[in-house]
Amino acid sequence: MKTENMLKSDKDKYLNIYTMIRNFMTIRAINELRGKSDIKPAGMEIGAGLGGNIELIHNHFRSLDAYDLSNDAVKFCRENFPYPNVKYITGDFMKMEGSSASKYDSIFLYSVLEHMKNDCEA
Repeated sequence: MKTENMLKSDKDKYLNIYTMIRNFMTIRAINELRGKSDIKPAGMEIGAGLGGNIELIHNHFRSLDAYDLSNDAVKFCRENFPYPNVKYITGDFMKMEGSSASKYDSIFLYSVLEHMKNDCEA
């Protein structure tokens, strides 16, 4: 039992460190994309899930489209993260027309590709 608690504690520490580093690198990438411009970029998040990343990145974008396949996830995000610059969309980003994707300066996928049948196509 004590060993299990230690392993869980180590896993929690690792996940916290991973999340902090991932968040830092995400904001750094957005800032590098923006450069010295006063204009915020347009972004898209694929697989918005329960909105944790929306909370992190929404204020770094002039507009952010957040896609998820799940109606429930999109509804949850709309209710819990009602930011005026974020548009929540239920749908499959793989079915977007090619020209639609070009309107984004940044596209984020966190823990999404491993759930796709054809990740190379994505």
